[in-house]
Amino acid sequence: MYRTASTGTETLTITPERRERLLESSTVRRKNLSGDVLGDISKFSSLKYLLVDHNHLSGNISEALTNLSNLTMLDLSANNFSEKISSNLSMIPGLVYFNASGNNLDSEIPPALGSRFNNASSFAGNEKLCGKPLDRKCEDMNKKKHNNTVTTNDNQQPPKFTNDNQQQI
Repeated sequence: MYRTASTGTETLTITPERRERLLESSTVRRKNLSGDVLGDISKFSSLKYLLVDHNHLSGNISEALTNLSNLTMLDLSANNFSEKISSNLSMIPGLVYFNASGNNLDSEIPPALGSRFNNASSFAGNEKLCGKPLDRKCEDMNKKKHNNTVTTNDNQQPPKFTNDNQQQI
């Protein structure tokens, strides 16, 4: 079975022979790729390098990436990933380089991942991301989020209903 991926300007057909070469390294930088592809990539269990920075990839940083037990480099920077970072990424044993900067990630950086990659530039450019190694404390982010919520006037009375049709009087 052949798989194809399109960048808008070029189409890549993954033949069985090409798949074997992709098993250890996948560098698809600045190719204008879009969509949610990390789940499919996670099937390449022998992958050592996954460098997909500066594309338009979206969705969440898939929990399935933890299946890539041979991964040493993971660059997801400058994409449109959202939601939180999986704490299980810190369980990839040989991972020595990680960059998720310049996305739309939110929530707390998993403490084990933040300790392992203690460089703020690996997480920078995610305005809703907090925790070590960033200077933004999650408590501060939660307070800010709480202060931005709509509050109701405690003196305001709920509508009263008196008849069987529940009409307001």
